[in-house]
Amino acid sequence: MSGCASPPLATQVAATDHGAFPDQHEAIVKGYYQRALQDRGQAFYGEISEPRKYSVDSTSEGATHGYLVCVALAARNTNGNYDGYKTYGLLIRNGAVVHAARYGVFYAKEIC
Repeated sequence: MSGCASPPLATQVAATDHGAFPDQHEAIVKGYYQRALQDRGQAFYGEISEPRKYSVDSTSEGATHGYLVCVALAARNTNGNYDGYKTYGLLIRNGAVVHAARYGVFYAKEIC
């Protein structure tokens, strides 16, 4: 059961390949949302955190390692209205977003 697993030790995290550090993480984040949002021109960004090593583990896909960036984003909903800023988590590996956590939650775990 993944819910019973212990978090990795700091030495294990350091030894794991997380891919290249995303020096241009803000551009990667904005590029991702330019492709993902319905109303691409009307996204407002609050804080975009510095990348930190992180691993996500789903039972169906196994562990994916990369750099977690938390993003405060305000965008239009399906009704065309703004709901205010929401927090999202993006896992970046080698310059690409490999996982997106809506509202900063991944498999019932708050990561942002």
